[in-house]
Amino acid sequence: MLYFEDFSEGETFELSSQTLTRAEIIEFAEQWDPQPFHLGEDHGKDAVFDGLVASGLHTLCLGSRMMITEVMNESANMGGKGITDISFHRPVEPEETLTGRLDVTEKTATHPERGDVIFELTMTTSDGSAVLSATYVSILGRRPDA
Repeated sequence: MLYFEDFSEGETFELSSQTLTRAEIIEFAEQWDPQPFHLGEDHGKDAVFDGLVASGLHTLCLGSRMMITEVMNESANMGGKGITDISFHRPVEPEETLTGRLDVTEKTATHPERGDVIFELTMTTSDGSAVLSATYVSILGRRPDA
């Protein structure tokens, strides 16, 4: 179990990778972001994108899941205060593999039993180009007194 005290400013967590298939991109878009360029190849050709691209929300959700399952669920996570500075750096195309990285940028002890940790999530493609970045403020429990 990781507590507030176990996180260090400047620390990096390398997260897993996942390939977004054409079917997954369309399925997500049908339910959550039904814009034409997320729904099929033909729709995207009339847009600023050259064909089908994943929703930025899909990329954000994927990164959030990686962060939660690989770091936050192994910590004294007490919830989140918000997500800010969300940037979609470039579109994600079908069959691209995305990898997450989580950087600890700041810590503030806010209460005797908890503190805030600010994380920067970055999602990159296999060639290392960033497709998404976002800042998360999470509440972490402090280590109980022994």
